[in-house]
Amino acid sequence: MATLTQLDTAPNPITHAKLLTELFSASTPDATAHAIIDRLHGLVAKRVPIGRETTSPSVDTAAGVELDPTRILRRFLRGQWGVLMANRFLELFQVYLDAGYVDLKDPDYLQYTRPPSELPTAAKERSGTPLQRAIMDGTIEVIELLLAAGANPLQVPVQDTYLDGETYPKGDVMQFVGYYHAEGSPIHGALLRSTLKASMLQSMASAQGTSGLMRHKSAPGPVSLRRRQSI
Repeated sequence: MATLTQLDTAPNPITHAKLLTELFSASTPDATAHAIIDRLHGLVAKRVPIGRETTSPSVDTAAGVELDPTRILRRFLRGQWGVLMANRFLELFQVYLDAGYVDLKDPDYLQYTRPPSELPTAAKERSGTPLQRAIMDGTIEVIELLLAAGANPLQVPVQDTYLDGETYPKGDVMQFVGYYHAEGSPIHGALLRSTLKASMLQSMASAQGTSGLMRHKSAPGPVSLRRRQSI
């Protein structure tokens, strides 16, 4: 694997992907990781895409680059970093969230490269939004960042999911969370609070929509209004 000093210094998608790959390598020392994170901050500030070299005939290979941000950024959802580096990794993930590199509503934030239609059933069941992936594999810190960024817990799971013979219905986030995390755990508590808040906001929005529709239907038209004024 190329080292930090060997990588192309130009701010291009391939460099961006290589830096992220090296960052998550278990063999990368902390000092190098700090330097990589500093460079990544600069790339994100310039909105440099994340790409990978490809010769796929389905991709415009004029530049030989396929933009593919999710493949590498998924690693943030697993919280795979040492204790001493945790704050820097979380700060970097926050930067990616703020810059819009992560689609919080993406229902197919998969760890697979093939489209969901081509996957076996067991693989399809591991699809889901970034929040769903983080619940399955992540840490409380990552989940809280996703929730603060606007991830909707009511979209978890994105489809009926079968785990160990049990069905976890689409959108029943707390039942889904309960499969992976014990009741009373920090993750369970964070999702419970966010789910209650999201449900309340959804109910309020629905009530306001219904009320507005009723007012619209009952409001007198211009002819009726003029008639009353003439009387």
